[in-house]
Amino acid sequence: MTSNDTYVLELLEQEAAVTSDQVAQCRASLNGDGSTVVDALIQSGAIEETDVLATIAQAFGMEYITLEGTDIPADVRDMVPSDVARRYRVLPLYKSDEGLTVAMGDPLDFDSLDTLTHMLGCHVQGAVVQRHEIKAALDRYYPADSDMEAKMGTIAEGTVHVAVTG
Repeated sequence: MTSNDTYVLELLEQEAAVTSDQVAQCRASLNGDGSTVVDALIQSGAIEETDVLATIAQAFGMEYITLEGTDIPADVRDMVPSDVARRYRVLPLYKSDEGLTVAMGDPLDFDSLDTLTHMLGCHVQGAVVQRHEIKAALDRYYPADSDMEAKMGTIAEGTVHVAVTG
């Protein structure tokens, strides 16, 4: 789910959102398919993804938002080129005197925020949203220009299926 599962588990246990027993059970159930313990906790129903993201957002002083019903003005969208938005899986939300706020599904991806700050020439801060909302918003606001770009987006998400014929 995030780039630092261990830290997220510590936060969730500190906030009493999950127990150490639940964490241990989910850790034992991992089958090597790339899922994390946090993913397993969500799949088991021990915690909701929204609760995980809200806990992380609170710990880092970020907003936790939903994109439902949100309309991003064209001048804000244009601040982040399509290829950059898709590569870093961010959606520009609004600009202020402090810089640009972008929606992101992994609130621990500070490297992307730093890179975007340098690329865009303004301070970039994150707001936390669910991963499926980011994907839907990117498809809405930054439609893939070609089949190749769509395939590259799939590769970046780690969901490529390879069929071997012969």
